[in-house]
Amino acid sequence: MLCQVLLLVEGLLGTGTYFPNYPPCANSTDGRSVDCSLHGLRLMPDICSINVTFLNLDENFLSLLANDSFSGVPHLESLSDSWTCKPGQPRKAHEDCQLVIQSGALVALHNLISLSLAGNSLKALPPLPSSLCFLDLSYNNILLLGNNCYYRNPYNTSITLAQDTFKTITSLKRLSLKFDNMTEVPQGLPPMLRHLDLLENKISHVSHLENLTNLRLLNLEWNCQRCDHAAQPCFPCPDNKLLTFDTDAFQNLVKLRSLNLFFNNLSHLETLDLSDNFLTCTIRNGTFFSMLQSVQTLNLGYNYRSLVTSENLTLSESFSQMKALKNLIINGYFFRNLAVDGIKPLFNLSNLETLHFQTNFIRDVNLSLFSKCRTLKLISLSQNSIAFSHPCKRNGNGLVSPSPFTVRNRQSSHLNFLASIHCNKTLDLSFNSIHSIKPAQFKGLEDIDCLNLSFNYISQPLNGSQFLPLQSLKLLDLSHNNFDLYYGSALQEVHHLVVLSLSNNQFHFTIKGLGHKFEWMSGKNTYLEFFAKLPKLTHFKNSANCPTFFLDFIPAEVIDTLPESLRNLSIAYNNLYDFPWDKMERLKSLEFLDLSNNALETLVTDGDFSRMKLTNLTTLNLSYKKIRSLHKEFFSNVSSLHFLNLNHNKIKMIDESSFPNTLLKSLQHLDVSSNPLRCTCEANWFLMFLKSTCITIDHFSTSMQYDLPESKRGQPLLSMDPRSCQDIYGHLSFLCTSLIVTFITMLPILHKLYGWDFWYLSHICLAAVRRGYTQMSTPSLEEYDAFIAFDSEHRTVADWVYNEMVPQLEDKGRRKFKLCLEERDWTVGRSRIEKLCDSIYKSRKTIFILKREGFGSGFLTHTFFITQQRLLDEKVDVVSLVLLDPDMMMSRFLLARKRLCRRTVLDWPGNPFAQPYFWHFLGSGS
Repeated sequence: MLCQVLLLVEGLLGTGTYFPNYPPCANSTDGRSVDCSLHGLRLMPDICSINVTFLNLDENFLSLLANDSFSGVPHLESLSDSWTCKPGQPRKAHEDCQLVIQSGALVALHNLISLSLAGNSLKALPPLPSSLCFLDLSYNNILLLGNNCYYRNPYNTSITLAQDTFKTITSLKRLSLKFDNMTEVPQGLPPMLRHLDLLENKISHVSHLENLTNLRLLNLEWNCQRCDHAAQPCFPCPDNKLLTFDTDAFQNLVKLRSLNLFFNNLSHLETLDLSDNFLTCTIRNGTFFSMLQSVQTLNLGYNYRSLVTSENLTLSESFSQMKALKNLIINGYFFRNLAVDGIKPLFNLSNLETLHFQTNFIRDVNLSLFSKCRTLKLISLSQNSIAFSHPCKRNGNGLVSPSPFTVRNRQSSHLNFLASIHCNKTLDLSFNSIHSIKPAQFKGLEDIDCLNLSFNYISQPLNGSQFLPLQSLKLLDLSHNNFDLYYGSALQEVHHLVVLSLSNNQFHFTIKGLGHKFEWMSGKNTYLEFFAKLPKLTHFKNSANCPTFFLDFIPAEVIDTLPESLRNLSIAYNNLYDFPWDKMERLKSLEFLDLSNNALETLVTDGDFSRMKLTNLTTLNLSYKKIRSLHKEFFSNVSSLHFLNLNHNKIKMIDESSFPNTLLKSLQHLDVSSNPLRCTCEANWFLMFLKSTCITIDHFSTSMQYDLPESKRGQPLLSMDPRSCQDIYGHLSFLCTSLIVTFITMLPILHKLYGWDFWYLSHICLAAVRRGYTQMSTPSLEEYDAFIAFDSEHRTVADWVYNEMVPQLEDKGRRKFKLCLEERDWTVGRSRIEKLCDSIYKSRKTIFILKREGFGSGFLTHTFFITQQRLLDEKVDVVSLVLLDPDMMMSRFLLARKRLCRRTVLDWPGNPFAQPYFWHFLGSGS
């Protein structure tokens, strides 16, 4: 009665007027969300509010949900009461537990959309409201829904569901019955169902699908399993029979878009995965492929006959009817020869773009047969046994998905600069057994512009004829082979080459006593024209191919042979003690120069410091050397330089004579960390910087970054009186030393107790006074829903963002969010701080992804400063925090924010079944 009175009063006063607390539970500031999880509750908490729409009761000790348990929250939309009594846990006899749900407990919640009752040892399905759209009953003993009976949660009986089980849940759209030991598809499934997951059951015959007219995704994976190459416990159907279907099983499924497993005659299906089956004969003679009129991607991988390798690949004539097919994958079919007659049905497919033949042990193939498929953009024949023993015969077969040479930045690639190369047609012959190449082998493929021959056994000398047919070649990967570069005419036939990889071809340089003519590196003049006929080369990397073969110096004549189009030059990890700076002037397009990890002790050896004239150079890496001093004359002609890396050298002094003013006006980032810098009375410790220059100095094992305000630009960062070194009296020295010792002693204590608070308040005050980032802000156009700020150097965090967060927010759910990520969405040409400001001001929210270290990285710190500046400018709090580590060190700021702005601080749940609610709250908050 009291609860009803409170609800009436709340309704009369109006919603949003007063949001009471419900101890020990925590509720959100708007009163809509109440979290009672992990509080050891044995009875339902007293909650009376028409505003509460989300209630979390996970991981308590509730034993009863009575008919009136939720009468105080009549507008509840999402309810989670999971893991009260997880099945399969060892318990004592008197500790047996079970959640009892009375028949009227849930049906009265007419607004309930999402319900989770996972891990409660339920034995029966309670009556459910008709409004329900999401239901999770996994890890129970009711023989229903995911993971209720399989080898990790055994129930040791076959599952049969009553025909009217889902009779009242007419709005259900997603249903998972995976890992349930079911032997047939249940009858009476809700007609509004869109996704049905029957993964890894024991269904041998598929039927009862005729009423699912709204079904879009059907997963029948691992029913009647194939066990000859299984990576987990495997359960085939009786007598090792195959999965069968009613002839009209899919007749009414007109909206089906994705079918995982065998057979379909639908006109709208776009993706079909038939991998890991026994379709060898069907691929050769089947007719049902002609029914797949809309399929764009077809995966037929690993349909080989056990212990049998076929002589040829032969595709059924019905493949020629798949007019929409773009991607065909036939991996693990295990055949020796690939011939014209075998893939003839593909020749007239006008939309076919990619062919993947991986791990097939192909030995013989005539590459010219692919010329009949004129629309192909990727031909992948990697990971086979191709040897090319004849000019037009014997070529490998394989799959790389996707091509490593498309316009995406693959961090795992051994060529970091390939992101700028777009390939119209790629041939991938990597990971084969090729030992030599001849021009005739590429007959019919003259239009390919990217060729991958890496990871083979090629040891032949290149003489300028091997790639003659490939006049359009832009990218050539010859890495991880044994090429002999003896002849001066090597690679002279590829005139349009942009990217060339010769890394890991050290074989001929490691054999003791073996002569070679790769002499343009070692100072002789017989091989200086190596690159003369590559006028469009833009990227060249010549890091040491072998630990025993380092370059000691580069003759000036060699620079004269480099193409003027060169933009990226890397000669890192060698033993250079001098460099021909005066010859670099002819490389007018050079933007990136990497000379790191060499033996340079001085920038020039003859005292002429004005020789470096690189007007377009933006990045210069001189790290990990032995440089002892800097001279402004050396940098006087590099006014476009933005990034200068001098870390890990032996520089002791940086003063006004180190850099010219023209360089300081353009410089955006200077790294002099890990140098033995000394502060003296004759010089200033740091330099003047312009335009938000970011200085990184590693001194006394610390790193400090300074962003100078407008008023301080052009002035020394720290000035000292030259007489102070001489006029220090004993008592003054004692007083200063005492103060320093006291400060150093108290600093760790103050930092431990109040460090984050002081740091945060100081920068808020500074930002309010000088508006440090306002000058770089742009009008808030809100092009993005959220900017994701995270430490990209932390592999675990980056993996979580790209593989968990981005797919969930951009590709799944009712609303597709537009996210802004640094490595993906930032464009080149502006400083990092400018791009950071744009991203924050053009995003509705800024989401910080934090690990145990919190705001430890400099990037996260700067991002947080700018978001606080936006708070001062626009009076808008755009910050949301995602805490990935439950053991994260919590500052007072984070604790306060978690209490006052609870919806903006989310913890990544360790329980995988709670993750849907995490994405729900993150999406609603973004």
